[in-house]
Amino acid sequence: MVGMFAGAVHGLLGGVVVGAFADLHPRMPDDVPAPGVFYRHYGRRDVVTFLVGHLWFGLVAGTVYAFLHADLGLDAAI
Repeated sequence: MVGMFAGAVHGLLGGVVVGAFADLHPRMPDDVPAPGVFYRHYGRRDVVTFLVGHLWFGLVAGTVYAFLHADLGLDAAI
């Protein structure tokens, strides 16, 4: 449960930070439109891909961590 939870937390924090890209990078509004929070200005597919990608990464990272630490079991992945 740790892996997907960590991926979800990272995705939530990352989604908020992505919304601040236009404020952090001086040339961003000129070259590329601002992505918005969770890339919502780029369309629904990008929002879903962003969130599912973070959950998938958390699952894979948790699985690898569970295999390296056999005493945890595969519950650490989900």
